Amino acid sequence: MSNKKKFFIIFLLIIVDSFLFIGYLVIRDKTNLVDLKKEIKELDKLDITKDSYDRRIKTSGDYAVVEKTIKNYLNSYSNDVQEIKKLMNDSYLTKILSYDNYSKDGFEFTKSFKYLESEKKSFNKKIDLLIKKSNKDYINKYIDKKISDNYYNELCKELMITDERIKSFEKNKETLEEIKVKVNKTIDLSSEVLTLLKENKDNCVLEDNQIKFKSKPVYDKYNELISKIKEG
Repeated sequence: MSNKKKFFIIFLLIIVDSFLFIGYLVIRDKTNLVDLKKEIKELDKLDITKDSYDRRIKTSGDYAVVEKTIKNYLNSYSNDVQEIKKLMNDSYLTKILSYDNYSKDGFEFTKSFKYLESEKKSFNKKIDLLIKKSNKDYINKYIDKKISDNYYNELCKELMITDERIKSFEKNKETLEEIKVKVNKTIDLSSEVLTLLKENKDNCVLEDNQIKFKSKPVYDKYNELISKIKEG
């Protein structure tokens, strides 16, 4: 076989291999895109108030970066929502104005005041961040930090910042702002109740599994504050 023929065969094989490789890349990209969109649809079925988005990555390459970015954001958001729920339902907070707590902490309420101060600080920090995470601009900036390539950046935003998801986030934001006001009101009023009892400990007595008052003005003020807490 002549050198010219050998060169032609080698050249032909290189061309064929190149086409096969390009075809493989095209098919792989299309497969990844289909898998990515399918997985995001599965994420949309989850409940952000109780489910986890920490799921196995189903795609590869840059598509995996897009998938991971979306899942990490939604998982972080979901974890924060569930953490807020835990703080709201914390057993110590719900029982801080109970007879048992009055008995255990005494009328100085050292532990109770410390807890309320810490709880308020922690709660507001978490819920303020969660409110920020509900904003479209915040999501855009998050994606920009994670993905620099224009195509994959835009793809991520297209899949993440849908009208339906933004509408859901906006609704969550309104709910979170209402919760923030309500919880802060409860904490502040609870602190007022404890301050009232501490400042009037000589007019209060614990007996028969209840708190009793020797002073009617203190009794009236106590009931007024408790009523405000119950109003929500």
